[in-house]
Parts: sequence; structure tokens; C-alpha cells
Amino acid sequence: MRVAASQNNLPLNDYIERTLGEAVPDEASLTQQEYSPITPKTLEHILQVHKEIMEHTGGYLFEDSTELLRQEREKRTRYLMELHGGDDTNGES
Repeated sequence: MRVAASQNNLPLNDYIERTLGEAVPDEASLTQQEYSPITPKTLEHILQVHKEIMEHTGGYLFEDSTELLRQEREKRTRYLMELHGGDDTNGES
């Protein structure tokens, strides 16, 4: 980058700013690029996929992971207690 800045007769910081300005769009252009209204055809497709998922899963999009998370936390706590030589092995923290 120093060589390129020198070849362009620019201080390194100015060269970096100019290069980044060209490579990274500003926020306004990012917002304009990301916005795209949903067409009726796209919405129809989304609703169809949603319907198929609901039929396939019996009406549940996601499993309830509360119990699984609790068990994994207890397992991690026991592991950490063993790792650090603790004597609390009942999973309470």
C-alpha cells in the first residue's frame, strides 16, 4: 500500500481512505441496494413454503429447546467443576 500511495503521490492515510471509499459503498448506497419490495409472486411462494413446513411439522416450526439447554448447561457445569477440581457434582451453580 505504501508503494501504491507513493506512486499516486498521496500520503498513505489518504490513499487508504480513497481506496476504502471506492471499495466499500457508503450507508446510503447499501440501503438502496438492499431494499427490494416483495412481489405478489414472491409472497405467494413464501406462504406456500410456510404451509408446507407447517404440514410437515404438525404445526410446530421449532422444537422447544428449553429442557435440552438446561441439560447441556448442567453437563457443562459438571465438566467445569471436574476440570477445576471442584467437589460440587450435583449440577447446581
